Amino acid sequence: MDNQKIEIKEGDFEKKKEALKTVDEILQFRLPLIPVAIIFVVVSKFIFRPFSNFYLVSALIVGVSLLIFPIIYFIKKMERLLSYRAIYLIVAAEFSIDIILVFFIFFLWIPIITYYIGGGIIFILALVFMLMISSSNPIFGNKNYSYFFFFFCLLLLIIFGFLEYFNIHPIYSSYPVEHLYRPYQIKSTLLSLIMAGVLFAIIQSRLENFWSMFRKQTKELKLLNIELEEKVKERTKELEDAKSVLEVKVQARTKELKESADNLESQVKGRTQELQERVNELERFHQLTVGRELKMIELKEKIGELEEKLKNLE
Repeated sequence: MDNQKIEIKEGDFEKKKEALKTVDEILQFRLPLIPVAIIFVVVSKFIFRPFSNFYLVSALIVGVSLLIFPIIYFIKKMERLLSYRAIYLIVAAEFSIDIILVFFIFFLWIPIITYYIGGGIIFILALVFMLMISSSNPIFGNKNYSYFFFFFCLLLLIIFGFLEYFNIHPIYSSYPVEHLYRPYQIKSTLLSLIMAGVLFAIIQSRLENFWSMFRKQTKELKLLNIELEEKVKERTKELEDAKSVLEVKVQARTKELKESADNLESQVKGRTQELQERVNELERFHQLTVGRELKMIELKEKIGELEEKLKNLE
């Protein structure tokens, strides 16, 4: 039982670590969107005709790119208290708010887009929602979140279709679009909504299959990496054990060689001392021999002198 609890805690820790890594990836992904949003707002100011909700739309566009940062700051500050489920829920809530903000941005832009392209705005919104959902798949890696965002976006598309059908949108004097609505508006709106929903569902299904396969392959790669790491650890341990054994053998052999060198040095010293003693004996013998030869020479000289003296006496 205790081992199971430890395994669960370790599993939760790994999932929490992965969730925090996902938060960092979202941050890296959102950073480039800030200058893009600001540039879009500035360019829109000079390209499009002025309209009453321009600054509100600009604030919403910039808000979509900036909203994630206080959320990430909160997660980083409270990461010790938050579970991995809570982290994913907070990120999902922020992502849902992003979707709602995008919905309102398109709602406020209905007259402008309709004025320039004459319709089809629901397809553009469906495409934007599709891009947002496709970016959420690798982030959450959970079918429940994917289905939630799919049905949530589909609901917003239906609401947007009804708003478009009943001509509920802001009115801008610089963008008159009332004359563009036709008598068969209901058929056009329903057809656009149905086509957008079908296309939305098909793309969502394809993306879900793709990300399922991607997650499966990623999981297999992780398992292979874990197996490879275990093999590397085992091999490293074997090498370390072999290294330890080799170090012990080297130390033992070094000790033997040192002892042999010490013994040899002692033998050399002893032999040198013996030779020195022999040399000393030979020197003493040489001195004695030389002394005896000198005395014999001296005696021979004295004998010679005495013989001469005896000859003189005779």
